[in-house]
Amino acid sequence: MRDFPYLIDADDAINYYRKHTDSTDAEKAYIVRLLSKANYSNKKIRESLGIKKNYDVTHLKRAGCALSETELELWHNNAERITLGHVRSIAKIDEKRRENLLRDLLTKKVSVRDYERIAAGKTPEKEADVKRLEERLAEKLGRPVSIKYNKAKGNGTIRLSYYSIADFETIVNQLGFKTRE
Repeated sequence: MRDFPYLIDADDAINYYRKHTDSTDAEKAYIVRLLSKANYSNKKIRESLGIKKNYDVTHLKRAGCALSETELELWHNNAERITLGHVRSIAKIDEKRRENLLRDLLTKKVSVRDYERIAAGKTPEKEADVKRLEERLAEKLGRPVSIKYNKAKGNGTIRLSYYSIADFETIVNQLGFKTRE
């Protein structure tokens, strides 16, 4: 992985962008921020960097101008875990909370949609059917049940808590498996 770039001015930023076609979104946002601070319009930024879509510059500018350099470096160093969508969803909140949310994101895999809800101070919603099934299973088994469902992939996990070996055997028996066989 490349170190986060240290760029001096707009020309330096443009040259870096053109030379490093594999730049992370964090690097791109940083470059767009530098150009924006140098009074480049969004149109001039697009032309200078060869970016085709208006909204690409808008999103990068929003992220780049909102995040501190520490947050940009954190994003850059964890580009596989933190996406532009994640960053866009927290760009408008205060810096202390924003950095904590970014660091939390490194320990959990959270969709952008759920992350937007978390950034807004809400808990991520589960689909109504999954939530209802989770509640019914908890009632039936007499213990907390957690279901994580990935709608896009159609898969997920079910987590059952147990409190002793005997309790574990009870769960296994309820699932139809005989531990003594």
